[in-house]
Amino acid sequence: MDADREIARLYALEYGEPREVAFRFSAILLGGLILVGYTGWTFSYLWLGLYALAHGVHFWFLRARAGRARESDVTIAGALFLVILAAFLWMPGLLMLQDDLALQISGAAAVTSVLIFLVRRSDTPRFMVWGEIAIVAAAVLIALVVTLPRTESQMARLAMTFCALGMVGYVAHAILLSRKTRLDNEETERQLRHAQKLRTLGQLTGGVAHDFNNLLAVIQGNAELLEDAYGADAPGVAAILRATDRGANLTRRLLAFARQQPLAPETLNLGELVPGIAGLLRRTLGETISVDIHMDEALWPVRVDRGQFETAILDLAINARDAMPGGGRLTIGFANARLAEPQASVTGTVPAGDHVVIAVTDRGEGMSDVVRRRAVEPFFTTRAPGQGSGLGLSMVHGFVHQSGGSLRIDSMPGAGTTVRLYFPRAQADAPLPQDMAETPPRGQGERILVVEDDPEVRRFLDTALVGLGYRVRCAGDVQAALAIARSIDSLDLVLSDVVLPGGMDGVDGARALTALHPGAAVVFMSGYPARDTTDPGLRGPAPVLLSKPFRIDALARAVGAALRGRRAG
Repeated sequence: MDADREIARLYALEYGEPREVAFRFSAILLGGLILVGYTGWTFSYLWLGLYALAHGVHFWFLRARAGRARESDVTIAGALFLVILAAFLWMPGLLMLQDDLALQISGAAAVTSVLIFLVRRSDTPRFMVWGEIAIVAAAVLIALVVTLPRTESQMARLAMTFCALGMVGYVAHAILLSRKTRLDNEETERQLRHAQKLRTLGQLTGGVAHDFNNLLAVIQGNAELLEDAYGADAPGVAAILRATDRGANLTRRLLAFARQQPLAPETLNLGELVPGIAGLLRRTLGETISVDIHMDEALWPVRVDRGQFETAILDLAINARDAMPGGGRLTIGFANARLAEPQASVTGTVPAGDHVVIAVTDRGEGMSDVVRRRAVEPFFTTRAPGQGSGLGLSMVHGFVHQSGGSLRIDSMPGAGTTVRLYFPRAQADAPLPQDMAETPPRGQGERILVVEDDPEVRRFLDTALVGLGYRVRCAGDVQAALAIARSIDSLDLVLSDVVLPGGMDGVDGARALTALHPGAAVVFMSGYPARDTTDPGLRGPAPVLLSKPFRIDALARAVGAALRGRRAG
């Protein structure tokens, strides 16, 4: 429970509309004065005074705890309101028990106004809603018990009982339905805010990734050229390549929480990964954490990126270790699950159907509802400054969502936490061609047109492709590429960056270039997260997408695969 939010909500409901508050209290004061004049009941002054005093205490308490509330303060504020409600209903109930028809009608009207008020303001914590229903039910039943003996007709007593119970049931249903609608709206708004945050952060990290990956492509590519020229023992080359690999991995992790990392999914039986994951966890978590892994005998296949899946499990395990600073047991379960109906997840629902579920459970301090709801928000952390980035769970959630799965968190303070990853069941892949593991193919003089706006990347690609046996022409934008395409009689492949200057991106350029040279294969490069590069206007085989930075052998495989597709078409 977010205590500050609940206190602010209670204040807004009770005192947030000055004109409504003024009208409500004026009506009660005027009604009390008229009642004294009509009945001579001077104790009505005491009722008005106590009612005003209770509201004054309630108002002061809500104002005093605003911005620094605890959960106990919400309970106190709710209890104060229930006392006010019970005290108010006492007078209308008394009026309904009188023999005077005018007093009976006045009491019934007051009770009806209270019921309408409660239905309208059912935007309160659960215990207050049930308390309001209980007080209304008690007031109605007391009036019924007192009135029934004074009614001679059996049918009249039956009708009064039916109406009283029906009214209580209907009001309870209306209050609970109104509260559920409010909670559903809040959840929808929370999901929308979360999506907007991810979209904004994704745009930011996508732009950074493009420039950073271009730099890494230049560094990595030229380091490989140095390695080819001077051998694997060339000073510093191995260190440069390791550093660029780490940089590329860092970029992928930064993109993960925005659900925009480039993935290489394959159909896997996750059970085959368990021995490697178990060894990795035991080396990483230390001796104070015991790891217990269990799984179903015949896990269904799922389609995920192998490396990113292992990273996600490691991130969850590290979070679990941090939740148990004194050590403890970490349990990881792999199981098949057939869901008959959707289940709630952190930002939506887990769809019905067949899933493989990975449950990571710790016996740590657990999370409050507030922390659990915000756990997957980027940069949200409960750790001290410098002890965590707040990206761990967010990156795991991004990876799972991007893989078509869902994430669910079950936790209570002091009772530990279970994070469940749901991956939809996949069909088994067809066997891979035998030549996929062979040496990267070399060219036979095929003509390639490179379209890349970064001159350093363009220079590296020219050198690498010529070294692989291709004839290469280079252009810095689509217009220059079109000029080259018009000047040559044949073109076998277009190797183009997706993001280009000049008003035409790589997809537009490829469409125009393949119109000039139908049948030319296309390979797209991108430092951005994976984008949809399919285009029905492309004339030739389906394009291949190559994510920057890439090794020369990855470039060779992509170009070779595209050219094989061209020949097969």
